Amino acid sequence: MRPQSWIIVAVLCVTIIQISRAVAASSIDDKILSLPGQPQAALFYYLTEAECDPTSKPVVLWLNGGPGCSSFRLEAFSENGSFRPGGGGLLVRNDFSWNKEANMLYLESPAGIGFSYSAKQSFYALVNDTITAQDSFIFLQKWFVGNALLEFNTDFNSEDNYYWAHGVVNYEMLNLEIPTINIVGSLVSSGIRVLVYSGDQDPAVPFTGSRTLVDGLAKRARIECNCALLVGGWTQVYDDILTFATIRGAGHLTPLTSPKRSLALSAAFLAGNPLPEKL
Repeated sequence: MRPQSWIIVAVLCVTIIQISRAVAASSIDDKILSLPGQPQAALFYYLTEAECDPTSKPVVLWLNGGPGCSSFRLEAFSENGSFRPGGGGLLVRNDFSWNKEANMLYLESPAGIGFSYSAKQSFYALVNDTITAQDSFIFLQKWFVGNALLEFNTDFNSEDNYYWAHGVVNYEMLNLEIPTINIVGSLVSSGIRVLVYSGDQDPAVPFTGSRTLVDGLAKRARIECNCALLVGGWTQVYDDILTFATIRGAGHLTPLTSPKRSLALSAAFLAGNPLPEKL
């Protein structure tokens, strides 16, 4: 090949490389990173059906506190779940699991907790109670709709660690366009029974603080207290709507440190019965 031909080939190669680079740069610039309505977060949940006749049992939504603790890791596999870690990497059955009396739904919320995540790392620095409430509410809307387990009933009870107030029931969110779940007003004013409990040997969140909180809620709601001092713990009941109880001998993680009494308390509350006088 003559020298002039080599020059032409070299120029063509350089031109092709430059065009390829330009196309590559253009492709990167045109890459679609997000679409309108595209989910930016994924919330992980773990459901254990009630051991017997799950369609007749209530659904308990468990949200962990911490802040930032995993409901799946801590509660589902350390406290009130069906199994606990045993020796040699094996799981052992929990004889006092709460799914004996209810369908247990453990939600890792907000995104960034446990297996829940966001597609945008910057999201984690923006998380607050409002965002957590919105994401959790949207999750519940999608989870409850079309769930065969829940076709019998759209009401649900909730358990939450008040140490970190998630704000899942947010007064400002009650006027959403699609009332998928029958939440009318706040829990107490709607006549839905509320139970707050503490271990009487909890050094992290002493029961005296929880009792003061509940007493303040009762005063604002103008409901009277009928107290009964019980040896199995200590209860304070306000018009059978709002109840505070301590669990004797229990620490901060009550289902872990006092599983039998915790299950008895949960079972009585879910069944609408008075708390047991002795255990």
